[in-house]
Amino acid sequence: MKEEDQNSTLQTVAEFVWEMIKTAVTVVIVVFLIKTYIFQLFIVDGQSMEPTLHHNQMLLVDKLSYNIRSPHRGEIIVFQKPNESANTNFIKRIIGIPGDKVSIRDNSIYITNQDNQEVKIQEEYLPADIITNGSHEYTINDNELFVLGDNRTNSQDSRVLGAINNDLVVGKALFTYWPVKDAFWMFTPDYNLSIINLF
Repeated sequence: MKEEDQNSTLQTVAEFVWEMIKTAVTVVIVVFLIKTYIFQLFIVDGQSMEPTLHHNQMLLVDKLSYNIRSPHRGEIIVFQKPNESANTNFIKRIIGIPGDKVSIRDNSIYITNQDNQEVKIQEEYLPADIITNGSHEYTINDNELFVLGDNRTNSQDSRVLGAINNDLVVGKALFTYWPVKDAFWMFTPDYNLSIINLF
């Protein structure tokens, strides 16, 4: 009886260990799939998105949406810095989409669409004292995005890097979660560009 009890105990332990291994492997696979295809955590590095986002703020990035639809103007995205390793990611706001001509002049941004209609962008998420410095004009090609940091005088963005290829986009910033007191959902602003097709 004792030998049978011992064998039964060993079998129970072995079954428990096997179940734990299967659970651990499943968890690892699920986490890998989620991180690779659905969501990714991101830590803001630097001041280029202030006052919207701050250094060391943590947020969740949606990696799935842009496989279903095109990026929209005003969305905040994480992308791989051009000509750098895959570990060098930037976070900026989309200002220009394919077909736009983006003009920066007189401390403001103007968008000209494919119908040759120009509109000055109103950015209500920025404090009045933040200006968009520089004098530039860019035409955004297919599969490209023009991005700017909200901290316009302290941002390495499309004014320096040029338009960003869609293939470099990691995903769309969804919400910040740390610090908890500063957590918020990142909604896409309405620029009231009724004459410009955003889709």
